[in-house]
Amino acid sequence: YAEKVMKEGVTRKLTSMCKDQKLNVNIFVSETDTNPFAFL
Repeated sequence: YAEKVMKEGVTRKLTSMCKDQKLNVNIFVSETDTNPFAFL
């Protein structure tokens, strides 16, 4: 459970970072196996 919460927190942080600067898109994509642009 803690691992799930931590991963979700990291995902949200990376998503917000991606919205500010696209440089972190590759980091976000590497953390997930979903559509790379699903969060845009």
